[in-house]
Amino acid sequence: MLLGLLEVNSDKQDRPGQTPLLYATRCKHEGMMKMLLKQRDVNRDKRGTLGRTPHLYAAQSRHKGVVKIRCRPREANSDKQDMLSRTPLLYAT
Repeated sequence: MLLGLLEVNSDKQDRPGQTPLLYATRCKHEGMMKMLLKQRDVNRDKRGTLGRTPHLYAAQSRHKGVVKIRCRPREANSDKQDMLSRTPLLYAT
C-alpha cells in the first residue's frame, strides 16, 4: 500500500473536494478507513461535497462496521452539520 511506502498526502482533496477518507467511508471500505485514520495528516472532519464529513457519510450509510469505526470517541464529531443543516444523528435515524 502506498501509505506505508511513500510520503503520500493522505488527506489531499480531488477536484470535487473529496478526500481518500471520504471515499473510503462512502464506499464502506472498513480496512482503508482504519489505515487512513492511523495517518497523522488526515483531518477526520474535513468537509467534502455538500459540506459533508466522513462521519455524516458513515451515519447516512447505516453500515454497521463503518459507523462503528467512525463513532469511536476520538474519530467523530457528531455535531457538524452539512450544507442542509443535517447532523450525523439525523442521518442515522
